[in-house]
Formats: sequence, C-alpha cells, structure tokens
Amino acid sequence: MAIYNKVNIKIGNELYGSYDVHYLKDHLLEYNDDSCNTKIEIKEDEIKLIRENEEFLLIMNNTKEEAVYKLKELNYELEIKINYFDKIIEDNNLIISYQLETTDQPITLILEGE
Repeated sequence: MAIYNKVNIKIGNELYGSYDVHYLKDHLLEYNDDSCNTKIEIKEDEIKLIRENEEFLLIMNNTKEEAVYKLKELNYELEIKINYFDKIIEDNNLIISYQLETTDQPITLILEGE
C-alpha cells in the first residue's frame, strides 16, 4: 500500500480544500477538514469512510448500497442510498469518488502518495 500524505477534496469540479493525512495504523488514516474528522480504512478492495463532527456521524463502505447517517443530538439514524462509491489508483494517488442520494454534487478525495 502506498503512503498517502495529503488529501485534496473536490466537490463537483471545485477544489474544497487540501489537508494533511495522519496514519492511525497501517490501513487506517485520517484527516481533519474545516467541518469534520474523516477516517478512511483501506483493505484490498474495500474502503470504509467515516465522517464525524459534533452533530453527525456518516459511515459508508464501497461494498454496500447504503450509508448510515446518525444525528447525534437526536440519537436518530437513517440509511442513505449511495449512488456510487468508486476508487481509482492512478500513479501513486488513490482517488475516491462518491455521491449520496442526498447530495447535489459528487465528492472526490484525491489521496496523494509518495
């Protein structure tokens, strides 16, 4: 597995931000953007993405058709259809693209590798 040290986030075609990546263990990394802490677990063909802040927890997996979205304050959980969740390895970069049924534009995470 490549070592990723930066993530660039695009919403639609616009760059949202660029953030440093930190490893928690071999296949688990995280970054903090302006609104959330995001953890990405990478295992062969499976990618699990967990986004969390004080208000919500979102868990999605490229092997499932629905994401779990939990509103923490209300202790309310619902499932959201994943329109697509793809990964591409290009040079030393891992590109993760996804779109949920509830989002207007696709989100792309470009993990830059060494």
